[in-house]
Amino acid sequence: MFEKCNAVLKMTSVFLEDEPLDRTEYTCTVSRYDEEGERIYLVMNGEDITRISLDAEYSCTLMAEEELVCQGRVKERFLDKNGSQLVFGIENGFYKNNLN
Repeated sequence: MFEKCNAVLKMTSVFLEDEPLDRTEYTCTVSRYDEEGERIYLVMNGEDITRISLDAEYSCTLMAEEELVCQGRVKERFLDKNGSQLVFGIENGFYKNNLN
């Protein structure tokens, strides 16, 4: 459904008291979407995977036919032969971004 779409991850809040809020927008490509498991599998485009916090909430904007946004957390991050991989857990479903 969203495979090969571009996505943008942006930190919205942190869970640890002393962790700073990262204002960087990370561009990714969707490699797989698991609707039943509410997971989006992302490949980061040229960024250091260690900059992605597992102790934060992110917004994920998908650039599909229409721009869709969801909130959630990065559940896993790892490197493999295809690059920097992220497993994003959706926590509140999708909504349209009507602010454009």
